[in-house]
Amino acid sequence: MKKLLALMTFAAIAAVAAEVPRKSPEFVIQMLDGKDQLLSKYRGKVVVLEFFSPTCPHCQKTVQMLQKLYTELGPKGFQPIAISAGMDHKPLVPNFIKNFGLTFPVGIAERDLEITYLQLPGLQSFMVPQVVVIDRQGVIRDQQVGGEEEPEMRAKILKYLSAPPIQLTPKKAAAAATKK
Repeated sequence: MKKLLALMTFAAIAAVAAEVPRKSPEFVIQMLDGKDQLLSKYRGKVVVLEFFSPTCPHCQKTVQMLQKLYTELGPKGFQPIAISAGMDHKPLVPNFIKNFGLTFPVGIAERDLEITYLQLPGLQSFMVPQVVVIDRQGVIRDQQVGGEEEPEMRAKILKYLSAPPIQLTPKKAAAAATKK
């Protein structure tokens, strides 16, 4: 009975899932130093966003997997970014980063902005982790509630890494350099 109820719950969530693929809109991540980071800074890389709660065991497992994959695939163009699901978690984030030895960007964002970015219906509860895979061209290719096992995530990342990086025109390259 529990399995049936769980399957029905996930089916209901899938029925209202966000449109994929879709162009990733701009998203502002507030870093712990108070500076804003634009998601578009990472265009040309394969980006995995994890919207997390520092106290969520599934989020912790996912962030550890992303750190492992980043160590291996970061030099090839993979960029994970963890975003705390709501500003109320801000005091917990520094210890979260330290406890899991994270070397990739970790920030926070307003919950309403996260819900809009994820295209979650107003009545759907915000469950974590929310994981979004964005290809080199800035297109959201996968979005799901809950973490994924490492072999599946690795396969997705490698698939999108195999696409050539975006070639910036000299004008776009100069504009990108001034944003850094």
